Amino acid sequence: MLKSLKIENYALIRSEFLEFENGFTVICGQTGAGKSMILQALGLCLGQRADKDVLFDKDKKCVCELVFWLQEDKRKLFEDNDLDFENETVFRREILPSGKSRAFVNDTPVQLSQMKEVADYLIDIHSQHSVLDIGNKDFQFSVVDAFLQNGDLAKQNGVSVGQNAVLLQQYGVLFHRYKEDLSQLSQVEKSLEELQKDNAYTTYVYEELAKAKLQVGEQTEGEQRLELMESAEEVRENISECLSLFEREDYPAILPNLLQVKNLIDKSSRTSEKMKELAERTESSLIELKDIFADLQGFAESINFDAESLQTLRERLELIYDLERKHSVSSVEELLQLQEKFSQSLSNTEQLTERKAELEKQIAFEQKELWDLANEIFAQRTQAAKLVEQGVKQILEHVGMQSAVLKINISQSADLDQNAACKIEYLFNANKGGEERLKQVEKTASGGELSRLMLAIKTLLSERRNLPAIVFDEIDSGISGETASKVADIMHRISKNTQVIAITHLPQTAAKADFQFKVSKNEADNQTETKVELLSFEQRVWEIATLLSCGNPTEASLANAKELLAQKIK
Repeated sequence: MLKSLKIENYALIRSEFLEFENGFTVICGQTGAGKSMILQALGLCLGQRADKDVLFDKDKKCVCELVFWLQEDKRKLFEDNDLDFENETVFRREILPSGKSRAFVNDTPVQLSQMKEVADYLIDIHSQHSVLDIGNKDFQFSVVDAFLQNGDLAKQNGVSVGQNAVLLQQYGVLFHRYKEDLSQLSQVEKSLEELQKDNAYTTYVYEELAKAKLQVGEQTEGEQRLELMESAEEVRENISECLSLFEREDYPAILPNLLQVKNLIDKSSRTSEKMKELAERTESSLIELKDIFADLQGFAESINFDAESLQTLRERLELIYDLERKHSVSSVEELLQLQEKFSQSLSNTEQLTERKAELEKQIAFEQKELWDLANEIFAQRTQAAKLVEQGVKQILEHVGMQSAVLKINISQSADLDQNAACKIEYLFNANKGGEERLKQVEKTASGGELSRLMLAIKTLLSERRNLPAIVFDEIDSGISGETASKVADIMHRISKNTQVIAITHLPQTAAKADFQFKVSKNEADNQTETKVELLSFEQRVWEIATLLSCGNPTEASLANAKELLAQKIK
């Protein structure tokens, strides 16, 4: 239930604190007294927008604070929104002089959208403009679905309440997944189409590069080897001359002479440390020169190339040069990177093709499951619509619309959608011959008729939804007399299940309430200020008599007011 509303520095309200009780509460007051300000301040706490122009004192912040007393069944709602749950839950809005706004739920800062989302499960504000919701398809479905979720059909069909309620939940979860899969499939198909546009070229280039069997570093190595092969004869001649200088008989040779030098030094190394050092160095040089001699011999043997090998190497390098020119690169490494790129592209094509097939299979399965659920939901909604029609008719008859007929048409569409492939239409006629003259509800009913029709629907919803509170803003506007009294009876009936707060001008409504607030304007110190007070029984008599007299109460209106207050709800 709604426990209290604190308003500070808002519009014409300096500071007010309203405490509410369970049951039926009315807020009365002359036109322009500020009743709408109470509703607006309430709306601020529920996530509505505001600006700094609402400040009573422009130098101070505005604070509106709404306190609910909630049962444990609302805990999951808060947990799902990552909010702390308290039985005494506080919604608070602050509007700073700068125009900035802050919102809190149980002292946790929240976005307005989150505040509104949570509040929608706690309180329903029905303004004069809310009657337009009756033509809204989402609202129309929500009314019918309330009968599925509440178990009205379960009582008729012998199934559990959960079976009916879970159908919509299952469909909603599966439809969300289905839409995500459709979106993924669309993305996959788009990517696949883009890849396949160049697929023939990609395949050709990849196969050409793969066939070349390129190796990292082979170009540099091949170019060096080609240079050697092309100068092999000259190199061999130079090596041969070098070898003859190392060992030859007709000319002083390096190795024999160095060996002779070593032997001569060795003879003196026993008597001189210096000669010993030189002997060791000569020995090292001799060993090194012998190694060089052996390497020259080996290298000379290795460069014995034939013409075929030379041609093969030239052709290999020419292939590499051709590929580099063709693809505007300058190295084998870049060609290999290009090959890897095209390989990945072809691999992506294969993966996307496989993913597409998986998604198509998955979507086909989901479609079948969704249609099975949609068919069952359609059958359930068709039955629920009849219950809504019957319930509305009974209430409308009670409020003076004996000939009124509401017809809810449920039909199936060819496509799956968020409404379980169902179409809905509310047809209405408030006059005799209703069945033959039905038209779309928003096109046929007057303002007063729509208000009573919406009241009937809200009554049915309040009995099926676990909603702590509902606020009616002059829903009884445009009616009077016995009809007004019966409308008040309906609001009192709703208050048996849901706390009701009604803003009204009608004495019949005020008299049927359990509690009554009066909103009035006071002028002091050249300022106009709106005040709110909870009326005692005697004050209520006077206020209701004022409403009856449309001005100063008369003895007759005072007696009438006492009689109205004394009557019991039948």
